[in-house]
Amino acid sequence: MVMKKRICPNCKSVLSMSSVYFCEGCGSILPEDLRLNSLDHKNIRKIQSKNRDRETLNLIKQGFSNFSSLISVRSVVIGFVLGLMVSSVFVLIFRTGFLDYYLKITGPKSSDAHVVTTDSSRTSLDDAQNPSTQQTDYINLGLGIKSGSFDQHEVRGYVPYEASFYMELNDTSTLEPYFGFLDGEIFTLNESIKDNVEPFYSAFYMTKGVRSGWVILLFLKDLSVDVGNYNTILVDNIDNILIVSLEPSLIDEVKLAKSEVVKNLSMHPSLISMKSQLPDSGQIFIFKFKKDGDGVVEELENDTLSEEFKMVLKNYIDLGTPYLVIK
Repeated sequence: MVMKKRICPNCKSVLSMSSVYFCEGCGSILPEDLRLNSLDHKNIRKIQSKNRDRETLNLIKQGFSNFSSLISVRSVVIGFVLGLMVSSVFVLIFRTGFLDYYLKITGPKSSDAHVVTTDSSRTSLDDAQNPSTQQTDYINLGLGIKSGSFDQHEVRGYVPYEASFYMELNDTSTLEPYFGFLDGEIFTLNESIKDNVEPFYSAFYMTKGVRSGWVILLFLKDLSVDVGNYNTILVDNIDNILIVSLEPSLIDEVKLAKSEVVKNLSMHPSLISMKSQLPDSGQIFIFKFKKDGDGVVEELENDTLSEEFKMVLKNYIDLGTPYLVIK
């Protein structure tokens, strides 16, 4: 409702809302029809009330706006945190190999057999799977030699950590035919101790400074038996272990390894990590520890006089694995 403009009859000035009973311009008493009655005050209060309602509405709108902004910020933060958590889970899955394990146990089952069987002609190895895609634990070559446990007498504690190629064998009858190329006196030694030696023995190749060569470790049954004297090969012993080599410095390395002045092969991480996967018995155990072991194996294959041993080494080279057990 639009209010009619009031004019003071005395000074002719326009009366404001403050001129209720008197003219605030000249101070004269206003006639009844120009005074602001109680209805007018109600109208004023209504106007003021509308203004307050408008202010309240504006405050409410502003509150909703602030609340929406707050929700928006929280949504961004929550979304970022969830994304980070999901990414972390995927990284954890791939790093721990859990996905590979899951696919392995849920995927198509392959044959449980992992034994490659061959005969002395090596023809059945041609039927084996590609060794680049399969780690072969052991093969059966049909060798007519004794089988037994590996790491007997804790022999690896006598082998220096620096060995590049290592073997354990369970039949000393193979000593002369397999390693007789080292020196002719190997045959003489073998004949003198064959009744006083355990079937198990080991052989390794290592380089120390400018010296390199083979070392053979044999286990005597009776220390009182004379092992003989030799001109070209060196023979020494620790406890009941007979150390044979052409290099005296390598014999010293065996003694240092046993006393743990230098590290020995039992401390080698590669051997430790694979120990649970290795068969604990067989005829021959082969392990290459260093890259230069490739050249050692090839040279050994060329030098040995035993065709049987050549076959063993040829199969080992063809499989391309760092370790192998011959059953």
